[in-house]
Amino acid sequence: MTRELGSFRLDESGLSPAYFLSQALTASTEHIDALEQIVRRTNRSARICTFPNSSSPLHAMIISQPQGMDSLPRVLATKPKLFTPLRGRLVLVRIDVGGVVESAQVLMPGRDILSYVEPRKAYLDLPVDDVTTHLEITLGPHDRIGDRNLPRFTWDTSPDTRTAWRRQQIDNAMKAERAEPEL
Repeated sequence: MTRELGSFRLDESGLSPAYFLSQALTASTEHIDALEQIVRRTNRSARICTFPNSSSPLHAMIISQPQGMDSLPRVLATKPKLFTPLRGRLVLVRIDVGGVVESAQVLMPGRDILSYVEPRKAYLDLPVDDVTTHLEITLGPHDRIGDRNLPRFTWDTSPDTRTAWRRQQIDNAMKAERAEPEL
């Protein structure tokens, strides 16, 4: 379902609500404030798409997520992805095809500019703070099947198991962050 919502065109057909900018393709801090209010009110992830539609050659999305959201690892079969933290801390977990964590990195606004996830690499982006907002960039066009190639190792876990696993990844990344010396 698509409908107009202020300066946004809301598309609810995806896994989370997508707010496409109705006019200019430039997102402002006011847009991010509004997005974060929606996330706080609904306790669901939401995104602003700064591209006109899913067939666009480049997809730049501002994504806000509530802490503790239950999500599965994602894999983009043929496309890399870039992450830039905008507000709040985000733990980016990279996972190999067997389900083993390769790295868990804390991304912080003002410190971390870009973090790269290569094609065919499973990843999870985990909010540390009550609401975390980041910029996510990948190549288009969006392929509903190929872009949502979930790894097998996540399919048989219960929500409680996933919650405990996510909490452990955040805790591990935060401990590693504190242990690293300042440059």
